[in-house]
Amino acid sequence: MVGGAGVTELGFNLLPSGARVAERYRVVSLLGEGAYAAVYLAQDEKLGVDVALKVLDPLRSADPVGRGRFEREYQILSQLDHPNVARSYAVEHTDGLDVLVMEYVEGPTLEARLELGRMEVAEARAVGVQLADAMCACHAQGILHRDLKPANVVLHPTRGAVILDFGVAWFSTAMNLTRTGAVVGSPQYMAPEIFASSVSDERADVFSLGVCLFEMLCGYAPAVGASVAELATNTLGQHTPRVASVRPGMDPGMDDIVAKALEPNPRDRFATADELRDALRRNMVRRTAAQRTSLTCDRCTTPCIIDVPFCPGCGARVAWTLEAGPYAVQIVEVKEPGAFARWLSRRHSELTRRSVAGATSRLRHLPAPLAVGVSERSAHRLAAEAADVGAKVEIVRAWGFVGARVEGSAATAMETCVAMFFHLVVTLALMVLAAWAGAGWIAVAVTPLVGALLGVVALQPYIRLALLRLPRAQVEDERADWTGPLRASLGTLEKPRARALAAAAVTRASSMLTGARAPSAEAQAALFDAVDAAKRADIHLRLLMARPRSRLAAELVVAQRQAEGGSAEARLRVNALEEEKERLLAASIAHDLETRRALAACTEISAVLDLVAPSPHPV
Repeated sequence: MVGGAGVTELGFNLLPSGARVAERYRVVSLLGEGAYAAVYLAQDEKLGVDVALKVLDPLRSADPVGRGRFEREYQILSQLDHPNVARSYAVEHTDGLDVLVMEYVEGPTLEARLELGRMEVAEARAVGVQLADAMCACHAQGILHRDLKPANVVLHPTRGAVILDFGVAWFSTAMNLTRTGAVVGSPQYMAPEIFASSVSDERADVFSLGVCLFEMLCGYAPAVGASVAELATNTLGQHTPRVASVRPGMDPGMDDIVAKALEPNPRDRFATADELRDALRRNMVRRTAAQRTSLTCDRCTTPCIIDVPFCPGCGARVAWTLEAGPYAVQIVEVKEPGAFARWLSRRHSELTRRSVAGATSRLRHLPAPLAVGVSERSAHRLAAEAADVGAKVEIVRAWGFVGARVEGSAATAMETCVAMFFHLVVTLALMVLAAWAGAGWIAVAVTPLVGALLGVVALQPYIRLALLRLPRAQVEDERADWTGPLRASLGTLEKPRARALAAAAVTRASSMLTGARAPSAEAQAALFDAVDAAKRADIHLRLLMARPRSRLAAELVVAQRQAEGGSAEARLRVNALEEEKERLLAASIAHDLETRRALAACTEISAVLDLVAPSPHPV
């Protein structure tokens, strides 16, 4: 019973102080209200402790989906026992109200704290570790929060950051409880893939935590828009600015961590909250290779990894030697010519035309051709590699027999003097030769013009002489036998999502596949485990995508109505559709479990190989 004024008079969000709910909880005050629920501070008169009452809007209770989320919140919170997650005690149904009884957590919200200004790095890191730890506990139970934001986090004096609201969370098995096409959560904190697809995993929570970290360090959330559509467009099409660009002097380790958590593509983020927590504790990001969107597999269009001799999505062979073609790569800007020249000597030692000193000298007078007469794929590969070393390049199309339109650099004073002296000597020699041969005065007068043309013809090859030459022989790079079964497993994958899962694991193990590191038995086992999980997820995806759940639900509603009219055939149809629904639910559950297994294996690969670049600012 609700004491005092009736619910119909006051409404679910206007319960007065002193009202009693379920004959046990006495309302003290209204803490806050949202679109579908109001939260009150109340006292449990039986136990004598303060509690929080979350009262669902009765209109939402009439909606099966809304009420399902409310009841699922209790199921989720009752399973979790973590200091950084608010506990749930009971669900009460009284006087037309659905009430969730939760632990009352003292302290200001993170949102209120940020209204006072941005945090110091140490404070933000501590809150980030606590939130990541809470996410690890949720994900271990197969729970995705989906709405992590500062307003849902309370800063408790002793427990630290505590997550409160799980109203739109789901079990990884509850994919079917969300309406098709519905976007649930706070758009400003949502991962890009949620706008583009109904399928997401724990990396979506990693993105939301990354947004919170950015806001803690910079004072505002990175994606700003006036509408959901604008937020979706901004998130999908633009990279978030680096924290260091907003807050000069930012700790490099923290800057890298936030940037990786906010990668628009899930494959480039931390695979799990555990990886993010580890990075925050160590103040460094494990360095791995990157998939290149400009270098895609010809067979399945999966972005490839430089020097890994097969596609990480389908296992098809990929040749990384420079191939002949009608393109040229021109360097237009380089931060450190000496460092670039040394990298070029190490990376392409057998193809370099100049010594380190010669290449350094040439790179000081840009633009300079890196390679001329290469294929488009080779050009994009060299462009990606050069960009990694701090160079800005452009790819130009070649012209027929005269070669690529590669510009020459402005001549230095010394080069100008040498060229003038050379031109003068050659011109005088030609004039003397013409006079000695008895040529007329016209021929002698034209001699300087001929000399200039010869100089230009001689200079063009020098200007266009690339730093790299094409290899004389194309040798296919063969890997060790242990990659054969791996490539065969990759070749069975059909769905892009499954290929992306496998590619995430291959990316983390790339140092073993390029020969840069000796194969590790533990890393190999984790890699095969991830690919096996991707294979199983692929099987379940085929079933789920072959039979859209929205169409099945529509057919089930029609069949149920016909069965209510007494049709025996419709009753059989209802039974068949219910069985199919159970199969799809089982496939959905299995798919989510295999996805979790693949992501966990990615984390294990990184931990085993320990691909870490030391940070100048350790924690």
